Amino acid sequence: MALLDDVNELLKQNIGDSARLEHIKSSIEDNKPLYDSDKNYLKELSQKLETTENTLETSDDNPYVNHKTNDEPEPKILELKRN
Repeated sequence: MALLDDVNELLKQNIGDSARLEHIKSSIEDNKPLYDSDKNYLKELSQKLETTENTLETSDDNPYVNHKTNDEPEPKILELKRN
């Protein structure tokens, strides 16, 4: 993934310091060199993003992943009546 794509995805996923990521994004868009600390920061966050995406997308037993296909009917909600 390109560096700018990584920054945009991190911002979209709310991973990391948004102000710092916006600054890094502006630097990339303006073709300014990045500080080594910013490069390291992006590397660490990108690894965290990849780990998060892989875990969420591949885990069959993950309760946060919707494994339902569009062909499956919506589950019915049962109402409980009190006497």
